[in-house]
Amino acid sequence: MAGSSERWLTLGLIAVAGGAGALSRYGFTLALGRLHGAEATVRPLATLGVNATGCLAFGFFWAAAAGRGDAWSIGRVAVLTGFLGAFTTFSTFGFEVASLLRAGRPAAALAVVAAQNAIGIAMAWAGIWLGTRAI
Repeated sequence: MAGSSERWLTLGLIAVAGGAGALSRYGFTLALGRLHGAEATVRPLATLGVNATGCLAFGFFWAAAAGRGDAWSIGRVAVLTGFLGAFTTFSTFGFEVASLLRAGRPAAALAVVAAQNAIGIAMAWAGIWLGTRAI
């Protein structure tokens, strides 16, 4: 039964942390909007700020919690998957590329960067194209 209880605790923490991450991202964008005003300028800056902050936080929490026991393991999942997963998925992408580089796999890291960017931009373009025709 302890396994089931731990699983529910983990899921609950991920859900709460995810809500906090989503609200933090929204708040970050609002705060930046108050400083700069123009939405066309604010959105890319907010995204860049969120992504950079998320990458820093992901690396920090992953490293800080490594090998510190079960309580830290559950907390790390809540922060990385819940909070940062809702705050930005770019943090996961950045961490994965950094891990490939750290493992001495620069070609794989470059392939991931190229694929994520090319496919992400192409899919966003396709979504815009489809969305403008659906209305």
